[in-house]
Amino acid sequence: MHLNDKQRRILVGVLRDRQRLANTPAPFPEGMSRRAVGSERLKARMARDGLVPMNLGGWIGHLPTASETVMYCREYQRLEGLGLIERHNSYGGHRTSHLRLTEAGEQVAQVLLAEEDLPDEHWRNMRLLPIELPPGDPSQGA
Repeated sequence: MHLNDKQRRILVGVLRDRQRLANTPAPFPEGMSRRAVGSERLKARMARDGLVPMNLGGWIGHLPTASETVMYCREYQRLEGLGLIERHNSYGGHRTSHLRLTEAGEQVAQVLLAEEDLPDEHWRNMRLLPIELPPGDPSQGA
């Protein structure tokens, strides 16, 4: 199965967020409002059930533009069609607010996460073979 970079980011992001949220320690920092504490507890409980809130900005490293939001929305739909995620709306309505990895999605995300965490030495020791182009290939600039 070939996944593009956006799909990979989504799968790994959902897995990482679920792990982080599900393992949130019960005592929250001093000074948090009761509402914030309640919200964090709800996120942790939902993460233990596999539901992760949409965190596109966290997954791509910046606030998404409107066009990025649309592109990623299409990727959520494609991943759902591949049977790797389920989309949920915990607040009612039709917009996706949470994602859940399916069993197959969990397996793929684990593999992708393991690939991301490979040490740099692994890549440094790889030997790249030269690519020989056929004679008369336009990319050779002849």
